[in-house]
Amino acid sequence: MTKKKKKNKGFSPLSGRDFKVCIFGDDGVGKYTLVNRVKLTKLFDEDIKMTVGANFYVKDFEIDGKKVIIQFWVFESGKRFKVLLPSYAKGADAGIFMYDITRYTSIKNIDDWLSIFEKNVREKEILIPIIMVANKVDDKQHRSVSQVDAVEIQEKYNLASYIEISAITGENVKKMFDVIINLMLKRTEEGDYFRSKTEKLGNFDEEIAYMSDEEIAEVVKERLRERERLAREPEEKFKKYKKNIANVKYVREKKIMQSFLNAVSNDTGLVAYGLEEVQKALNMGAVAKLILSEKLDTYQVDITCSNCNYKESRTAREREKVKIELSIQDERCPNCGSNAFNVSNSVLIVEALGSIAETMGSEVIIISPDTEEGEMLYSTFGGIVAILRFKLSY
Repeated sequence: MTKKKKKNKGFSPLSGRDFKVCIFGDDGVGKYTLVNRVKLTKLFDEDIKMTVGANFYVKDFEIDGKKVIIQFWVFESGKRFKVLLPSYAKGADAGIFMYDITRYTSIKNIDDWLSIFEKNVREKEILIPIIMVANKVDDKQHRSVSQVDAVEIQEKYNLASYIEISAITGENVKKMFDVIINLMLKRTEEGDYFRSKTEKLGNFDEEIAYMSDEEIAEVVKERLRERERLAREPEEKFKKYKKNIANVKYVREKKIMQSFLNAVSNDTGLVAYGLEEVQKALNMGAVAKLILSEKLDTYQVDITCSNCNYKESRTAREREKVKIELSIQDERCPNCGSNAFNVSNSVLIVEALGSIAETMGSEVIIISPDTEEGEMLYSTFGGIVAILRFKLSY
């Protein structure tokens, strides 16, 4: 009779873990100085932050013998991007709020930044650790945010940690990453929320459960050899990350557009398209998903008569705005007949609609033109459509 091997309880397997960390704060607080200091590897060659409002990086860390891979999502602070940032925070394992100790306004905006970050990550009692990082301690003579004030703010918002660093000199930068990694690992080990994307060859715990010590040693050696091979191929790994991110993005966009097109073809009444119709639906709170083309570069130009305060809005591309400013000087107001028109405001349609969507709790989705559905959105529907919560009655 074959003797059953005794289960081995004295082995804790090695494991690789993948985390997502969002870095956010006002412009000029040193986010990209920090990125350059720790030599993060950029996932995209081109600078896409002006298009989507964030840049993406990745880096391997080892702490207490545990190897982790962290994806860093660095948020931009432009007004036009703030409606998009909450969706980027989905799936985050931690957040880093950065401010500048020499600029008090950069910490005053913490409430806005936390509301953006926490909108999609602190739902259903899932607590994500957020640390507050004070940068530019190398310039203490110009400090305008005291440590006492900072600690009070940390306690007020129940943040996991507060650290002062210098992204220029490197002071406390390693400590900062050690803190954020340990916080994420602690949550993982406590089973609060676990997310692993690393490839595994079967269930390692079950695989070694009934092995002898010699057999376990061979398995461990093989795993270590595999890790060394992967470590020698960082470019391939990063290319894979880049490709996977792009694939996930395009698959999601195709599904969203297919959902919209199905609603159009089935005449459900739960869609809107074109600036005027979508804007009206947004103002009525009817929009569930606001879908905009990445190619959309149209402005809403508001024109006011300084004589009678008559107002109207027009749409124009960047190069056409100047023509409007010149042509309205010769136009007469339809209300009072004077030629006192002037441009009172101009804003990107994406910003204008996104601002209304944020107020009404509508999801904003930006679609790339790189798929057939994305090109159709721009060329057929003008780049502005919506999926509605309920039918409109005009």
